[in-house]
Amino acid sequence: MLGNGRGILLAPRRLDQLTDALTRVAAAPSEFAGMRAQASEWAQRRSLEDLRDALAVLLTERWGVPVSVSSAGEPTRLAPALVGGGA
Repeated sequence: MLGNGRGILLAPRRLDQLTDALTRVAAAPSEFAGMRAQASEWAQRRSLEDLRDALAVLLTERWGVPVSVSSAGEPTRLAPALVGGGA
């Protein structure tokens, strides 16, 4: 999603990195015009259904618990930790 110059990748839970990235973008928005254009073009070729399916695959891989989507678009199985309000 963020590859090929379409975004800025930051480490999870690193407020300092997020602050730095937002400051850089706010200080020089014209420097990020190409990135915005590439991200917009990429996003226009995608749908919410594509995102839903990609997230289901990613979560299944990361959690080790099958997360599938019904034909109605609803998750049919969630990780037990999330169902119970954890993680």
